[in-house]
Amino acid sequence: MQKKQKSGESSKKKNDAVKVRGLRDALPRDEEMWKVLWNAVHTISELHDYHFIDTPFLEPERFVAPAFLKITDGPSPLCSIKLPSGELAAFTPSPEIGIMRSYSDEHLGYFASPLKVFHSGRVIHYEEGKRELEESHVCGFDIVGESSDPIYDAQLILTALDFVKILKFKRVVLKVSTLGCKACRAAYREKAKTYYASRKSRLCPSCSEKLEAHGPLARFSCDEEGCKEMRAGSPTILDYMCHSCNNHFKTVLEILEENDVAYEPDPTLTRSFPFYNRTVFEIRAGERVLGSGGRYDYLSEMMFGKSIPGAGVSFLTDALFEEIRSEGISTSLGREKPKIFFIAVGEQARRGSLKIINDLRMHGVPVMESLGKKFLKAQLKVAEKSGAKAALILGQREVFEGTVIFRDLALGAQETFLSKSVVEEIKKRCK
Repeated sequence: MQKKQKSGESSKKKNDAVKVRGLRDALPRDEEMWKVLWNAVHTISELHDYHFIDTPFLEPERFVAPAFLKITDGPSPLCSIKLPSGELAAFTPSPEIGIMRSYSDEHLGYFASPLKVFHSGRVIHYEEGKRELEESHVCGFDIVGESSDPIYDAQLILTALDFVKILKFKRVVLKVSTLGCKACRAAYREKAKTYYASRKSRLCPSCSEKLEAHGPLARFSCDEEGCKEMRAGSPTILDYMCHSCNNHFKTVLEILEENDVAYEPDPTLTRSFPFYNRTVFEIRAGERVLGSGGRYDYLSEMMFGKSIPGAGVSFLTDALFEEIRSEGISTSLGREKPKIFFIAVGEQARRGSLKIINDLRMHGVPVMESLGKKFLKAQLKVAEKSGAKAALILGQREVFEGTVIFRDLALGAQETFLSKSVVEEIKKRCK
C-alpha cells in the first residue's frame, strides 16, 4: 500500500526557494570578514592612490568573446544572453574586460594617466568541463594606460603584497613568471607539443584530459609520480623568450629584489585568458591561491583593435575568507562604538521611539531594535543576544513624562533621564 502523501508536501517541494546552481549568496554570518576585506581594500587604495571603479557583470558579447579565444588548445564556453533589444550580451568572466571597456568608453585616460583603479564585484562564467554557471566574488587592483613599462608590473605586485599584509596573512608566497609575447608563446607551444605528444600515455587520466583540452600551456599540478617527472623534464617558455620579453622580465625581478621582495620563480604559471602577456604572478598561502594577476596588453587589441597597456591582480574573496579562518585572524577592526538596544512598550512608545532612535544614529551612536515585538520580555531577550552593552527603554509612562530608562544589560542597573538629553547622556555613559 502506498504511503499517503502529506497535505501540502507536493506544493512545498515545488515552491522551495533554491538559487540558480553555481551562483552565490553573500551571507550575514560573514559580515565581519566583509568589513575587514573592504577596510583593507580602501586602506590600500588610499595609500597607493587607486580610484574606485565598478563595471557591469554583463558586457556586449563582442567585447567578452576575445576572453575565450584559445590561449590553450581547448574551448572555453561563452555565457551569453539575447537582450529584448536583440543585442547579445555576455557575463564577464574577468573584471579586466569591463575595466578596459570603461577606460575606452568613458575616456578615463583623461582622468589619470596611468589610470589606477580598484575593483570589487562578481564574475560569472561556465565551470570548466561542465555546462554549469560558476560565480565568484573578486576584488583587486589595475593599472591601465600610459605604457607597458615593467615598473608598473612591479608596482602592482607591491600593491598586492601590501594588501595581504593589511589582512595580516603570515604564510604568503609570491610566485612569478612570464608568458612572453605572441612570438615567444608560438615557439614554445610547438616545442612543448612535440614533447608531450610522445609521452602522453605516461600522464594520469586527469592530466591527459587537461592536455587534450588545453594543450601544453595548461598548468599540470597533480602529485602523481609520472606527471611530476614529466613536468620536471618539460620545456618552459623561459627557454624561448625574445630579447625584449627577457629584458622586461629581468627588470621586474630586479625591481622586486631592490624592494626586498621574496619571490619564487615558477615557469609553470599561466593564465586562463588569451589576452595576458609577459609578467604573470600568483600570491599563495600554502596550496591556496589567494590572488593572481599579470599584464594584459593584448586585451584592448582584441576588443577594439587598438593598443592600450594594462596590468591587474584579482583576489578570490572565498580564498581570502578561508585563509582568515585557517590562520585564526581576528576580524575585529579595533575599538568599536558601543551599540545601544532600544526597547519600546506600547503603541505610543513605539511610534515615539523613532525620533529618539534617529537622533542617536545621526549623532554617530549605532542603535539596534526589535520594534515589531510588542512585549518587554521578548525585546529584552533579543537585546541580551545582540551584544549591545546597554538598552534604552521607553514605555507609556516615559512618553508622558518625557523620560527614558537606561539599563546596563550586563549589571541590570537602571536609571532614568530626560529624553531630550538622551544623546548627551548616552555619549557620557558609553565612552
